[in-house]
Amino acid sequence: MATSCFPTAVGVPGNPTPPDWLSGTPAPFDGSPDDPRWVGALTHSLGDGAGVQFMFRALVNSAQTELLLSWLVKVDPAIGDDTLFVGFGTATTALVVSLQLLTASPTPPGGQTEGVAYNADSMLFSGGNWGAPSGSAPAWVASGTRAWINFGTPNPTPFAFHMRVPIGQFLDLGGNQVKITPGTTFKMWYSAYVNTPTEPGSDVEYVWPGKAGVGLDNPPAPSTWDDVRVSNVANDVACDQTGVTIDVLGIGTKNIDGTARAAANEIRFDQNGVDATQPNHSNMFFAHPTFPFADTTRRGEVRARFRMANWGSQIGSLTSQSWKNIPGGDSVPCDTNQLGGESHFLWPTQPDLTDPTSVAILNNFRNGTTTRDQCILVELSSVHAGGEVFLVNSIRRNMWLAAASTFSREAEISIVGLQPISPVPRDVYLYLETLNMPTRVPQQQPGGEGEPAGGVLFRNNSAFASRGRNTIEDLIKFVPTYRVHVYHDTGRRRNVKGRGTRRILTPQSSFGYFLEHEGDLDGWDARLQGAIRIAETFYLLRVENNGTAKVNTVVQGRAPGDPVLPQDPIVKEPPPVEPPHGGCGCLGGLLHWLKHLFK
Repeated sequence: MATSCFPTAVGVPGNPTPPDWLSGTPAPFDGSPDDPRWVGALTHSLGDGAGVQFMFRALVNSAQTELLLSWLVKVDPAIGDDTLFVGFGTATTALVVSLQLLTASPTPPGGQTEGVAYNADSMLFSGGNWGAPSGSAPAWVASGTRAWINFGTPNPTPFAFHMRVPIGQFLDLGGNQVKITPGTTFKMWYSAYVNTPTEPGSDVEYVWPGKAGVGLDNPPAPSTWDDVRVSNVANDVACDQTGVTIDVLGIGTKNIDGTARAAANEIRFDQNGVDATQPNHSNMFFAHPTFPFADTTRRGEVRARFRMANWGSQIGSLTSQSWKNIPGGDSVPCDTNQLGGESHFLWPTQPDLTDPTSVAILNNFRNGTTTRDQCILVELSSVHAGGEVFLVNSIRRNMWLAAASTFSREAEISIVGLQPISPVPRDVYLYLETLNMPTRVPQQQPGGEGEPAGGVLFRNNSAFASRGRNTIEDLIKFVPTYRVHVYHDTGRRRNVKGRGTRRILTPQSSFGYFLEHEGDLDGWDARLQGAIRIAETFYLLRVENNGTAKVNTVVQGRAPGDPVLPQDPIVKEPPPVEPPHGGCGCLGGLLHWLKHLFK
């Protein structure tokens, strides 16, 4: 099992101190979650296809007396009652602290160091079992933990928790069992539950990568948690958290001469199947990793595997049948002469136009089974004799550039590859998020300079493409952005004090596009069609087991005088379709199952 180490906080030039959200005197930088002194932190970025949804960061102060921990929830369909569990200890004795937001009100300006109201509780694992919640938390939790809601500009981050954890002293209420010691490996885990506006009550779950979340009554056993370490020596060989990474915008398609396309997910080919040599008749698929070392030989030993699926949302499993191999893209070597290291290949080539495998794929594009706008998946590996460490070894790209006045595109929502949790269709939820897309744009005053707020940000596709190595997180700060986040019911449940039993949802890949608009702009209309609208921007889709469904994404860059696009009404969420239990009162579910069994 890998061991992650907490890096020492080094601050930034001009302020070489750790992040500070408690003293109230963080000058010259504020003490909010945007504090730049989190630079160099151990980080988990959770999200896929269309950017980061959840982020964890961890540092230790130079005196090794405190862990500095941060959780940022960047996508939240309905702030309120959101909960974080975090645990520390050994395989046999551990403490879990839970933090639950008690308000949805934004943190007031200037109040970042005071935070917002939350409730804290704790549980102890001892003797092979979890004890009951204590009803309170150790004193260090209240003194070192703060919460923020809707902070930062121009697009506020929904919420964040920061926690200062003492090192070298007992953490549990009894004060004699759980302690973090420098130079000693210990166990750590977290699990966050983000509220949604579903009427049965459902939360989206984000957990320490590769780990399990809470069950109905307790967290997973600490023996299953990850090993972490506060190192007390330089270059500790027990730490292996550095490695090769790849970003969402580091993959896609280019023109065959290597020049950038604005639509870096688009698949081009000769519809007549005659000539693959023209610029618009083929595609250069590319993957550009970020390397923590300069050794070009070692970089050249990295390989990339390319696959694609219809634009929309797929489950996280890389083995899902939604993903199709791209001929020639199974093991593409890294060319170290290209941008410091890039894997790329052309498809279709001239021989591919008569190759049966490629012809079958191209025919699916022609008949509409496969859409020309594809989600692209890249998985990295290495043939390096000593092995290679990848912090991020696979990534999906699901963001396009779209031109609006009115623009629409069909998207596929797939749960192919998921094991059924019941014989009836699975509940899948879609959250429509828009950034920098006000419904009414302030108009430029006569004689004024510049463009209206929220107006044209890129005049043409080549300008957008030239932004090169920017990440999605960079672009969504100012580019009009339409994103759909997708979550499916896991079948798992958890008990929440005062709220009963709640369903646990897990994220699928998100998708969307960046928008550009030419001419005068009065405002933006964003719509999602083909699903049941159960809240302002939240939708329900019931998808057949191992199947797919279609939705339509629609955006209008409204010119002065244009009518507002019609919007589906909000309706009461239909009750969940539960599986049959012992034949009691579930005739509808049984008939549904029989219908699909014999069709």
